[in-house]
Amino acid sequence: MTTLLSPEDLLSAVPFLLGFHPEDSLVLVGLNEEAVSLAMRVDYPLEVDLDEVERLADHLARNNCESGLLLAYTPALVEGGEELLETIKGACDLRNVHIRELIIVHNGMWRSLISGSDPAPLPELSESRIAAEQVVDGRPMPFENIEAVKSSIAPLETPAALLAAIAEIPEIDYAEDPNSAQREGARALLKLMKSSPNSFENDLHLVALILVRLRDLQVRDFAMGLLEDEGALRQATIWRALFRIAPTGYRAPVGCLFAQASYEAGDGALAHRTLDLVMEDDSTYSLAHLLRRAFAAGWPPSHFQRMRAELHPKITASIFQE
Repeated sequence: MTTLLSPEDLLSAVPFLLGFHPEDSLVLVGLNEEAVSLAMRVDYPLEVDLDEVERLADHLARNNCESGLLLAYTPALVEGGEELLETIKGACDLRNVHIRELIIVHNGMWRSLISGSDPAPLPELSESRIAAEQVVDGRPMPFENIEAVKSSIAPLETPAALLAAIAEIPEIDYAEDPNSAQREGARALLKLMKSSPNSFENDLHLVALILVRLRDLQVRDFAMGLLEDEGALRQATIWRALFRIAPTGYRAPVGCLFAQASYEAGDGALAHRTLDLVMEDDSTYSLAHLLRRAFAAGWPPSHFQRMRAELHPKITASIFQE
């Protein structure tokens, strides 16, 4: 995310940080060296909950944020918001996290508690510098609301031809040596990563092979290790397409990969909503629960990057017997 130079920049950046235009929300943005390092959104609380306030302040401190920005998108029938923001600011001050801006957005108008500005209309997103820079960087325009986010990842009917292709691929027989099948899955993933995000769906055998082999934990973890910092947006596009057409029983692994790529691309809202669907497919899928806790704790992408750097060479060596 680009550097924020004004409250208007912040208001334009928030929909990109979340992936959608927030409503009835409390948004926290953490900064390091003038750049956004994390963003999180929670439902706007109708009452000040001190335990929740402490948790939100801990979230910024735990991620070593030097400073923070707080925005309250208050419900249409709820006036105020000052007490809530000031309470959170006080909790952050105690943790040496300097809150540089407090903004209340209400009925299409915004005002700053820091500068004491008069209410002003929200900036037009399509005309903002932030939007132009984000689009140039390859990010799509934010969804209109959280319901639009959910619709964008809703499962589609699996094509009959793909179901037939899946049926032709045997599951890994762990009573025998599973290595050759795992290697087959890893090679299919490498081919997938080299393909165009809009063309691989024409290769039904490749798609079917990946969906079947991702049920193996070693192959799934190999796929997660392929995520690159600069390629998160592109991989998120690929995993989204696979996730939406995967049949029941095959969605959890690819959904976790999509959620991880979305989170590291800065789209936490999409990541959380994807995990909701993963758990509908398989409520016991352990990786989904681990990612849920990590995302809720606000793990920065660097945490995951360090884990991949350590684990991926070991997984690769195991699969390819290097």
